[in-house]
Amino acid sequence: MATINLNNSVPFKAVHVGEYLKDELTERDMKQKTLSCLTGIPAPILNDIIKGKRDITAEQSILIGKALDIDDSFFYNLQKKYDLDRARISQRVAEQTAAMCIWDVLKNYISIPFFKSVGVLSANIKKNIENIFNIFGVSSLDEFIKKKEMFAFYKKSDKLTTDEIDLFSWKYFCMYLSKQRSITSHFDRGKSAAICAELNLAFKDNHNLIQNVESICNRYGVKFLIVEKKGQVPVDGMSFMDGENPTIVLTMRR
Repeated sequence: MATINLNNSVPFKAVHVGEYLKDELTERDMKQKTLSCLTGIPAPILNDIIKGKRDITAEQSILIGKALDIDDSFFYNLQKKYDLDRARISQRVAEQTAAMCIWDVLKNYISIPFFKSVGVLSANIKKNIENIFNIFGVSSLDEFIKKKEMFAFYKKSDKLTTDEIDLFSWKYFCMYLSKQRSITSHFDRGKSAAICAELNLAFKDNHNLIQNVESICNRYGVKFLIVEKKGQVPVDGMSFMDGENPTIVLTMRR
């Protein structure tokens, strides 16, 4: 079973120490005035603490602890927890706001339907940004925009409609998948004729073709991927170098 570290969790709301003190007095059926008399803490100050308008001090925590016969650091520790929770909530809000701003720009440059279909996107915006940055090999929005500005594509036919965003997303997703695929074989350009001969035999046999082609390519140090296209991406495939290994990607469009 997974364990939850409460010290690292961020509450939805920071609870002021005054709320705990109010509940304690209610359970004891004790009036604020009585506690004020016992501790010597002026009633207006005590009332401000209970209403969350004033923070409790270490001295006041000791006095209240003695009066209620509980640990004298109890309420002071609650005060420190309240301060930490407020800081954590502020940080979370700031991070979420920044993520929303980044995502608001990012979503205009990627194909949302495509990345949803391949399981990259979810309801978590910060996780979505992390996934997209990983796929495109960037660490910031500025780097992503520069990569987008460098991207170019060429239509080979006026009869086919190409969506630049769909193609941009598909291309970099293919490159990302290639990096996730590891093969141990070394690619040797001198064996090009041999790999072509084996592939021709596999095409002729036409049995378990995709699996056989992938197996043959991998043995020769070539990565072979089938990545379905989504949206307006009228391409049959592409090839590129991934380090020292060539990668061949097909869409099975035809």
